[in-house]
This record gives sequence, structure tokens and C-alpha cells, in this order.
Amino acid sequence: MRQLQIFNNKDGVTVVEIMVAVSILTIALGGILALASFSFVSTDLASQNLQASALAKGTIEALRNYRDGIAWDNDDAGNEYDGLGVLSVGVQYYPEISGDAIPKWKFIQGVETTGIFERSVVFENVERDVLDTITESGGVVDLNTKKATVTVFWEERGRTHSVDLVSYFTNWNK
Repeated sequence: MRQLQIFNNKDGVTVVEIMVAVSILTIALGGILALASFSFVSTDLASQNLQASALAKGTIEALRNYRDGIAWDNDDAGNEYDGLGVLSVGVQYYPEISGDAIPKWKFIQGVETTGIFERSVVFENVERDVLDTITESGGVVDLNTKKATVTVFWEERGRTHSVDLVSYFTNWNK
């Protein structure tokens, strides 16, 4: 009588070991590829966020330059160089450099598109309380201070992202 040698058959165990190893390797590589893909998407989004922040900061700097170069209450007939005290509140503007011999900033109504980004700035009146502190409501409108909210937004993979910067500008030249 011949004894069955099922458990001593090394060929069958080797195939099973190879299948298990391939399965483990496939799962590991899948995880590594998913991590790499997530890393690329995150890096791309971080880069876009930096670019949007730079556009927003550039708009704030353009506003400072504009405020310093144009009288606060200047009412330009062509509405290109109205002072910050004259620009409409609640309206979107964007900065543009003039084509003059000596270039200067001007603010145009609307939203500017730069690559994948859209940027605008909206002005609001500022109220102050009896202690001359800025307050959200219940104060007196300060004609020599404006709140500027710069928004840069873009879409990435069907999601909308934005960077907002808020700054207050005063008529320091009064």
C-alpha cells in the first residue's frame, strides 16, 4: 500500500506562496500609487494656493500704491482715477496698470481673469463707535476709512477654492 504524500508536495505550496506574495505586492503597490497620486494633487493645490495668495497680496499692494498716488476724494470724470473715498461700495473692482508714460494703477469695475484665477476687490464703508474704534454696526460711517476685501478664486477638479484678504485703508493724507 502506497502512502499518499499530499503534504509533502512542494510544487503546490510554491504556487500558493507565489499567489499570496503577488497579492500582497499588488496591494502594497496600489497603496503606494494612491499615496503618490494624493501627493501630486496636494502639491498642485498648494502651488495654486500660493499663486492665489500672491495675486491677492499684489492687489493689496496696488491698492496702497493707488491710495498714495490719487487724492482720497478725487472724482475723475472718466472714472479711471477716482480716489478710494469715491469708489462705490459693494461693487467688484480689479487693478490694472495704465499705459501712460508714467504708469499708475487704476481700478476697473468687474472681475479679472488671470490664467485659472479670477480676482476682485470689494470696498465697504467703515463705522466707528464713540471711542473711534471700528465696529461692525451701530457706529457712525467714517468717510476717511474703507474696508477692502480681495478675493481670488479658482476651480480645481470641480471644486471651488478661494483666498480672501481684508485690509483697511485710511485717508492718511487729510
